[in-house]
Formats: sequence, C-alpha cells, structure tokens
Amino acid sequence: MSGWNIRAKLGVVSGALGVFLIISLLLFLFTIGEMFIKPLLNSNLSQIKDDIYTTVQSSYRMTLENVKHNLKTAAYFIEGSTANDYSVPVEWMAIDQITRISNKVTMPGFKVNGKVMLKDHSLVDSITEMVGGTVTIFQIMTNGLLRVSTSVKNLDGSRAISTFIPTDSPVYKTVIKGETFYGKAFVVNDWYVTAYKPLYHPTQGLIGVLYVGIRQEILKSIFKDFAFGDDKSGYAYILDAKGKVFAHQKDEMVGKDWSKEPFFPEMMEKKEGTISYYSEITKSKNIVQYHWFAEMEWLICSEMSEKDYYMIYNNLLIGGLISVLIVCVILVLIALVFSGKIVRSIGSLSGTVKGMVDRGTIDMTRRFEYKSGDEIGKIVTDINVMINDLEQLIGMWKVSGINLVNVTTKMNTVIEDDVRTEIESIKKKISVIEGNLNDEMSSVEEVNATVEEMSRSTDAILLNIQRQASAVEQTASSIEQMNRTIEHVQGIALDAKGVSVNLNAVADEGVNSVEKGILSIREVSEYSQQILKMLHLITDISKQTNLLAMNASIEAAHAGESGKGFAIVADEIRRLAESTGKSAREIGEVVNTILEKINEAVELSERAGTGLESILMFSTRNLKSINSLETSMKEQVDSAKEILTTTQELVHTTEDIRVSMEEQKQGTDEFKLSMLNLKDNFNTSRDNIGEHIECLERLILDMGKLKDLSEQGKTMGEHLNSMITNFKVTETEENHEVEPITSIKLVD
Repeated sequence: MSGWNIRAKLGVVSGALGVFLIISLLLFLFTIGEMFIKPLLNSNLSQIKDDIYTTVQSSYRMTLENVKHNLKTAAYFIEGSTANDYSVPVEWMAIDQITRISNKVTMPGFKVNGKVMLKDHSLVDSITEMVGGTVTIFQIMTNGLLRVSTSVKNLDGSRAISTFIPTDSPVYKTVIKGETFYGKAFVVNDWYVTAYKPLYHPTQGLIGVLYVGIRQEILKSIFKDFAFGDDKSGYAYILDAKGKVFAHQKDEMVGKDWSKEPFFPEMMEKKEGTISYYSEITKSKNIVQYHWFAEMEWLICSEMSEKDYYMIYNNLLIGGLISVLIVCVILVLIALVFSGKIVRSIGSLSGTVKGMVDRGTIDMTRRFEYKSGDEIGKIVTDINVMINDLEQLIGMWKVSGINLVNVTTKMNTVIEDDVRTEIESIKKKISVIEGNLNDEMSSVEEVNATVEEMSRSTDAILLNIQRQASAVEQTASSIEQMNRTIEHVQGIALDAKGVSVNLNAVADEGVNSVEKGILSIREVSEYSQQILKMLHLITDISKQTNLLAMNASIEAAHAGESGKGFAIVADEIRRLAESTGKSAREIGEVVNTILEKINEAVELSERAGTGLESILMFSTRNLKSINSLETSMKEQVDSAKEILTTTQELVHTTEDIRVSMEEQKQGTDEFKLSMLNLKDNFNTSRDNIGEHIECLERLILDMGKLKDLSEQGKTMGEHLNSMITNFKVTETEENHEVEPITSIKLVD
C-alpha cells in the first residue's frame, strides 16, 4: 500500500472500518448477552422470587398474629376452668396422628367450666365460629397430647378426637416445659400455623393444652394464579423440607416428590441461590431462583425457561447487523466524495513545510497559508498558533537554560550550608522533647498504679456494703416475724385474762354448793393447764426473740461503724425478751401454786368454803399478773414496731450508700481508662518522635541526592543551550532572569 494515493487508502480504510464495525458489533452483542441480558433476566427472576418470599412472609406473619389473637380469645373462655375429675374415668382409643397406631387408654374425665368434655364440642365450635380457624382442647397423657374436644376434622368429615400428638413432636417438647408453642405444626392431616398454650390447675399442675390454628390455603391460590415472562412460561412454587411440592401453578404438581432430583440436596444445603436443570414441562433448560423460609421450613422458588433469554438475544443481534450495514455504506460514499478535496489541501501544505527546514536549521519565523474555513483550515490556523507559541517557548528556553546553570550552582551552596544546620537544630529539640515525654510517662504509670489500688479498695467496700444490706434485710424480716409472734402471745394473754375472770365467778358460785364448787375447781384446773401451755409458748418465743437479737448483734458487728446503731436496738430487743421470759416463769410458778391448791380443795371437800376463798385470792393475783403480762406485751409490740421502722430506715440508708459506692466505682473506672489512653498517647508520641528522627536522617541523605540532581540539571542546562542554537527565532529585549535562591528555612 506504500504506492497508493490518499483516495485509494481512504476507500480501503472505509471498507475495513465497516468490516471492523460488523465484527465489533457481533462481539459487543455477544458480550452484552452474556454480561447484561442473561444477568438481567436472572436479576428479574431473583426479584420475582424475593417478591414472592415477601408475600409469603407477610402472609405468615399476618396469620401468626391472627393465631395469637385467636389464642387470647379462646383462653378467655377456657383458661382457669379446667380440671381432671378422677371420679369419672373415661376410656379412649388413642390414635397416633403420625403413625396411625392406636391403643386403649383410661383417663380421668377432663372438665371445662365444670363440664366433662366427652363428645361435647359446643365450646370449641362456638369459639371457632367467633374467631375462625380451628380450636382443640388437649389432655396430657403419658405418651402425648390427647384431643378430647376439637373442631379439627378428618378427611372423612368426622371429628379428630382421640387422636394424639406424640412425645417426639416439637409441640409436646415445648408445652411440657410450660411454654407456649408458636409456629408450623402438623395437625391430623395437614400443616397449620398454630399456637399451643399449657393449661394449669391450682393443685393438679399441668393437665392440658389449648390449641388454635389456621391452615395456609391462601398461599396455594397465590401460586396458582402467578405466571410471568413473555409467554407466561415462568411460574413459582413451594417445596417443603422433605422435597414435596406444597403449592404450584399446576394442581397436578402439588404433592409431587422432588427429593430424588439431583439438585434438591444442593438447595437444602445452600438455602438460597440459583440452579439450572432440563425441564420435561418446557422441554428446555430452566433456571430456578430459591430462598429458604425458615418459619415454615419451605423453599420459595421462581422458575423460567432459557428460551426467553435466547429470544431477546436473537432480536438484538438481527437489528444490530442491519444497522451496521447501513452505516458502512454511508461511510464509503462519504469517503469517496471528500477524499479528492482532502488530497489537494494536503498537497499545498507540503511545500510550506519543506521551506521551513534548510540545512539542519529550522526557521520558526515562517507561517502556513490556507484560506479555506474547513477543518484543514482550522488545523493550519492551530499549527500557526502552535509555531508562534513554540517560537516564544524556545526563546524562553534559551534564557532559562542560562538561569538554570546559575540557580543550580547557588542551590548547592544553600543545601550544603543552611539546610544541614537547620536539620541538626531540629534533631536536638526532638531529643529534649523525647526526654520530657519519658518523665511524663513515669508520672502517668505512678498515677495509674494508684488508681488500680483505689479501684480494688472500692470493689471491697462495695462487696461489704452488699453483704451488710443483705444482713439488714434478713434482720428486718426476723423482726417482722417476732412482731407477729408477740401479737399472737398478746392474744393468748387476753384469753388467759378471760379465764381468770371466769375463775372468780366460779369461786363465788362455789360458796353455795360444794359439789358445784368441786366441778368448778376441776374446770379451773383445766384452764390452769392451758395457761401453763401458753406460758411455755411465751417462754419459747422469748428464747427465739433473744436468739434473733443475738444474731442481729453479730451481723451489726460485721457491718462495722454503719451497724453500731442497729447493735444497740438488737441489745434492747434481747433485754426485752429476757424480761418476757422472766415474767412467764413467774406466772408459771403462780399457776403451779393454783394447781396445788386445787388438789388440796379436792382432798378437803369438807373445807370447800376455805379452799374456794384461797382459789379466789390466787385467781385475783393471777388476773393481776395477766394484766401485767398484757401491758408488757403491748410494750413489746410497740418496741418491735419501732425497731422494724429503724431497721427499714437502715435498709434504705445502706442502699443509698451502695448506689453512691457504685457511682464512685464507675468514676474510678472511667478515670483509669483515661489514664490508660493517656499512656497509649505518650507511647504513640514517643514512637512518632523516633520516626521523625529517622525522617530527618533520611532528609539529609535526600539532600545529598538533591545536590547530585542539581549538578545533573546544570549539565542538562548547558546541553539545552547548545541545542537551542539550531532554532531561528525573533530576537526580543525581554529579560527572563530568575531571582536567585538565597536560603532555605525549615519549619520547627
């Protein structure tokens, strides 16, 4: 092609360009198909799958909310009214809802609202009509949950009573722990969204389970009407965890087992992704997008044929080829028309170029002449402008070459003298800063150690305060118990007072009749025995109160300074208990004396009058003692209430101290963290100083290299001056000298 003119070359180039465009288009369309169209279809398929997943998820959640609402409604009518009636045994032919194996069992009658649930479904039917779905009442038995009343029906339309949920079911494992089960469950012959709530009896414990559920029939209708793609060949479906089709566009596909398909294990393992396989339905390779729906243990799938992809690709390829052929024809015609004009214009410019170069010297004062305003004219104008700029640039290069030699010479002097001095000064200052940082680091470590010790002390104090608070709360509980005991003793004293009053009346009546007096004396003897028992009880309570007071004193001693006030109160309680015990012993002695006199009165019935007077006298003394005991009991009650109030105030005070100590501990921990951060900052600063010193040392080396480069620049400037002498330029009077470098000042 070296001998061809421009016209021929333009024609060949135009043809080659057309061929290139065709090949490029084919490659482009192929790339577009692989990179964009196919991924776009996959993306659309994935979006469809995600939309279906969202629809299923929303439907499930809405159904679950309805189930929870239904459970609350059913529980309102049933919960709290159930019981096992062991007086009414009921025989059941219990049938396992999974294996359908049956066995006879005898269960107590299961009552709801006082009525035994024996072939009575009126309650569950009324609840079902009210909320919808299905309702069942289960009775707990040894091998599962037995349906005793239900609105769930078998395939033949009969009630599913006497069927039971086995013990290996997730439902049974949940409710037997006392928890409510929510989620997917197999109910007799289908899968439901369910809720199972345990039913308790106050004394019999867990006796039954309340169930409500809703079948997911609405999902099947959604999938049946769902189709997509140009020919509506795309469809969606659901596979359960065992590989069976739960919902599909085609009814005949529902229930099909896909677990044997080679791609199913991969889908169950990955839970989400894309697979492809040859479909007998579409007679082509199909693409499947799938996503695992954990709540129902389903694979949500969307599927379409690759025919859609190839249809779009073929249409795009045909349209592109037609467009490129038209463009190629137009390009060849344009090339033939304008090639002649281009050749003539280029020939006129060739002579001007030859005139600019003469024996190795380039004349930069000459310019191109071309009067046309087309693209070549614009190029000529731009070339002339470029020559003008180049002429000025060469003139500046000529002056700059001389200045470059001068500047590099002075730069070497500045680098050698000023820069080295500044760098050495900076290194000395950095060394001083590093020493100061080391001193500050030592101080920070000492403060950190002090904070550590303070934190440990605070933890110990907080632990002691917590123990003290626990002891104070236990003491308060003991005092409350003691207060109730004293009030009980006070009641016994009032009873004893009444007995003494009756004893005086009996003594007065005994004067009239010896026989009646002997009977009355025996009654007095019995009452006195009761008083002795009561006095023994008072003595025991006094001992227990004394023991509690001693324990409270010990706990107060453990509490330290904060427990001194409580120790004084506990000591007063102990003294009051000892006084109570002493009074009880005195009353016991009086009662024993009464018993002795009663025996003498029985033996000396002839002297009944004298004996009755003695009894009356001792009964009066007993009444006074009981009155004294009653007064003492009132004082003990008042004192115990004051102690309880003081103890409760002590509990609140101890809690306030504990909160304050926790706040102090939190502040100490925050201060400790700040000190650790400060320590890290010091270490970082010390490392940075070392890096700065290394940088300065590298800077000194770089200055040496810069000096060498400056020498090279000087040599290049001299060479540039020798080259510029080959160019002829217009001489000017402009001075291009550069201000010389005097010094360099580094930043501290």
